[in-house]
Amino acid sequence: MITVKTKDAQKLSSLLAKMVDIRGAHIVEDCVEITVRDGRTMLPKIVDLATMNKVEVESVSLREPTLEDVFMHYTGRAIRAEGSNEIRGLSAIRRRAIK
Repeated sequence: MITVKTKDAQKLSSLLAKMVDIRGAHIVEDCVEITVRDGRTMLPKIVDLATMNKVEVESVSLREPTLEDVFMHYTGRAIRAEGSNEIRGLSAIRRRAIK
């Protein structure tokens, strides 16, 4: 996972859509989160693409994908929805234990 912070996130995302080695890119606030197979190789190419197209890069980070990232990639949703009710989960466990 490569995250690029830029004020031109939409423009960078459009440029990345044309790259063959990009598995996915989506905008989160003022960042573009990019899924690639080999981040260390792709990172300089992405920065070069941004520079050539006059997209100012404020910061770049590279990290291994988390379980949350993988789940989101395959399902399109988070593992746990925001504001999930943990008490409801405990109640279900107790009900199962009673049976």
